[in-house]
Amino acid sequence: MQELLESPRTPHLFRIWTDLAKEKELPQLDRWLVGRMKQDKRFGSKDRRWYSEAVFSAVRWAMPMLETRAESQGLDPKAAWKSLSAIPANELFESLAQFSKTMPEDGLASAGLSDWFSRSFARRMQISDWSLEQKESFLKAQNRRAALWLRLNKPAHKAKVEAKLNELNVPFSWHGQSLKIESDKNLTQTPILEEGWAEVQDYGSQLLGEKIPVEGPAQIWDCCAGGGGKSLQLAALYPKAQIYASDIRAYKGTEVSRRAHRAKLPNVTPIPWNGGTQLDLPRSVGKGFDIILVDAPCSGSGTWRRSPDGRFRVTEDSIAALQKLQISIVEKVLPFLKPGGQLVYATCSWFPEENEDVTAQLCAELPLTIEEEMICGLPDADSDCLFISRMRKNRK
Repeated sequence: MQELLESPRTPHLFRIWTDLAKEKELPQLDRWLVGRMKQDKRFGSKDRRWYSEAVFSAVRWAMPMLETRAESQGLDPKAAWKSLSAIPANELFESLAQFSKTMPEDGLASAGLSDWFSRSFARRMQISDWSLEQKESFLKAQNRRAALWLRLNKPAHKAKVEAKLNELNVPFSWHGQSLKIESDKNLTQTPILEEGWAEVQDYGSQLLGEKIPVEGPAQIWDCCAGGGGKSLQLAALYPKAQIYASDIRAYKGTEVSRRAHRAKLPNVTPIPWNGGTQLDLPRSVGKGFDIILVDAPCSGSGTWRRSPDGRFRVTEDSIAALQKLQISIVEKVLPFLKPGGQLVYATCSWFPEENEDVTAQLCAELPLTIEEEMICGLPDADSDCLFISRMRKNRK
């Protein structure tokens, strides 16, 4: 952090941080920075990258640094941000530079996390039976941006993807069928993505898709599909299956259609669903889906490596609200699942409160039986941390 105070860019960094601190609520940082950088036409790509990385670094380390101040100890993350935003930019970055010199080597503070998360983290350690090595891996990873991972849309694309990456001098490595990009090269305007040879999909997310057993011409509903990454993956893995994708944000259906067309995956079909109790079942589905995937809205704690600003949005009330929403979604979609069908519940969170606590309540109140639960990705891989629970709908 000390080098941030010694750069000729430092005065403008302080102005950017001051603008961020003026926001009533902490915005989604990556989007905010894109808009903020557009205000300075003189900035080149190196400037934009430097300022963005500096702001991200400050957000990553700010929470444990704040707890070294007596007046800020014990605050929940949302209240912590209000306290942090009141600190003048020059004072904040000087404090961060000092904190970086005395930073502990272990514990949540070493990962840029607040002690506020200690209860949830201790439960995760116990439930998942993490070793000390896994604990260390998880914590050390929190302040490193997650790697970029790609997934082939078709195995036949492998040779030309490798050839293009070699042409661009982009180092890469294969981990099973997942491709890890070993540099920060932007691949957006390359045929790899533009022509649908591959899709950006985190390794943990790919593991989630691979762990959903699908047999024959199954009818699958991805009811919280977002941009459709998991829908496309399932369609590519199981060409005989029919994948239906929904999201309460109707415009996401257009994005799914575009991506499916580009990837030449005809077995993906967007269907409208407003998150309520009604759904017009496609005729081919018959009396219910064979598999329903609920990739539920959550705290996103498993993605904080890429979005460290998310660390400041969590409170006990927000977790309780998310639990109610997660349970409500399953309650609404379960009638559309065949008896004996699979209900796959997933989050990009490591909080037990959003995962095992939710599935335990679901099985206590609904005709569901847990078959398998696990954490995917981090700490065993350089990726996001995701939770998956495969449940079976009881036949009686």
